[in-house]
Amino acid sequence: MDEFYDTHEAVRKLDEIIRGRRKTSNAANGVYQLIELNLDSLSVSQEGVRGAWFLCYNSEDTGHEAAYIRVQGIITSKLLPPVSRPENFNQMKKARPHMRQAVTLSGLGSKEFQVAVANVEKVYLHFYNRLPEGTLLPMDLGHESGDATLDLACRYFTHKNATFGQTQEVISSLVDPEGVLASLCDADFLYTANNIVDYKARTIQENGTVRYEDCSPAMFKVGDIVEATVVFACLPTKEKQFRMTFLLKALTQLNTDERNSAAILRMRSRFPNFNRNTVRKRKPTYVDDEEVHEARDRFCQMRIDAE
Repeated sequence: MDEFYDTHEAVRKLDEIIRGRRKTSNAANGVYQLIELNLDSLSVSQEGVRGAWFLCYNSEDTGHEAAYIRVQGIITSKLLPPVSRPENFNQMKKARPHMRQAVTLSGLGSKEFQVAVANVEKVYLHFYNRLPEGTLLPMDLGHESGDATLDLACRYFTHKNATFGQTQEVISSLVDPEGVLASLCDADFLYTANNIVDYKARTIQENGTVRYEDCSPAMFKVGDIVEATVVFACLPTKEKQFRMTFLLKALTQLNTDERNSAAILRMRSRFPNFNRNTVRKRKPTYVDDEEVHEARDRFCQMRIDAE
């Protein structure tokens, strides 16, 4: 953020949005708001013998399923699609295990966001009390300008040994318009359901109807107020321990007002003598045209004769 971004107004809008989202949980479908999260009905479950642990709800149809947690915040940094084709394609192939789409959210001082962060700490304790003693690493929340941040990410690819039966998925053209990610998929690294992140934009119609439409990840900018859907997971490390992380599942653009206003002010700042109240008169299209002068002279003569 810079001096053109109205942090105070952005925080006010964020608090208002979070308060409005408090009662929009859908526990029957495993969707919860972080600001209102009640852990009494949630459990933790491990995937496989040595796999990751997940925060889960009990589904009547499939048993334990990963709970989807929604959190609202302001984007302070991002690394989102689309991915451009590099000059050294082989080097990018080697980087596939580490390639990810990521976003960092902050409240920039929002009290409602601070409540959400406190609930993240409760989730950590929920895992801590259930995982084997000494296996869960301390939680390391990010900080920016004194405010806590949440780092959310999802890998682009899954190694064949960690797919747990999942197969290759079609990559949306909104996410991969140049086909770069698709060209990186092979028998060893797959783009599975666990690698999909849904990107949405909220629009409000003239009649007040709210719609959520698929959009390009390129639409998301620093300063946007967004809602992220995440899965809480404790992923295994090489040292046979676990680290709690936030797996990004969806990102929804809610409000871009302050980001857009800042962009305009930033642009105007390049012209220090700019005066928004100045109204410029329209110049004649053909200033030196003889017919224009002749017509003007005749018009003036008509006015004199009329008087």
